Amino acid sequence: MTRASDFIRRELLPRPDIHCGTAPDDMTPIGIQPDVAVVRSADHQGGFRVDVLEERRMLVRVDPLYRQVAKSDGQVAEWVGRGDFFLARLRERWSTLRRITEYLLEQQPGLMSGEPTTDRHLTRVEAAADLRLNPSTVSRAMAGKYVMLPSRQVLSFATFFDGSRAVCAHLEAILAAEDRPLTDSELCQRLESAGHTVARRTVAKYRRRLRVLPSTYR
Repeated sequence: MTRASDFIRRELLPRPDIHCGTAPDDMTPIGIQPDVAVVRSADHQGGFRVDVLEERRMLVRVDPLYRQVAKSDGQVAEWVGRGDFFLARLRERWSTLRRITEYLLEQQPGLMSGEPTTDRHLTRVEAAADLRLNPSTVSRAMAGKYVMLPSRQVLSFATFFDGSRAVCAHLEAILAAEDRPLTDSELCQRLESAGHTVARRTVAKYRRRLRVLPSTYR
């Protein structure tokens, strides 16, 4: 067993957990890695620039030597053509992700200013229509991806399409300003007066999401 553990430590990286459930001191949890970063920039419209991080990390190209050889070798020419096709599709993916991010920031500036209550609810179908893309293309481009805002906050792209954000923001403001514990029914009425028609059970769900106890326990 000792020999096997020594081999794993020496030869495998990253290595499986061989610490009986306890992490060594030099291992720290890995956070979410953003795919897109929104950076403040006075040179761009709106004061922000969208960087697709994969594009900056992956400096991929076809070696010029192969292009030279391809002029006289049909097999190499075919390989170069495949490489160019792959790179074109890769750049197209990066361009699509950048376009989607710029569109979402334009439509929902509250995420940039920290005031999501001013944002309107978007759908993927609506975004695809405005960008003249196929809805499946938009969904695939954002699936499992994250964007980092200038505040260093990292959000899932799905956050931009969460219709409950504005309601939760209003609910949080109402709870912060209450002079006595309000029941879910009263919270429902306050939200309705603010323009949000939601059921009492929905209010209770959003309240729990905000980690606020029922009125009888506050």
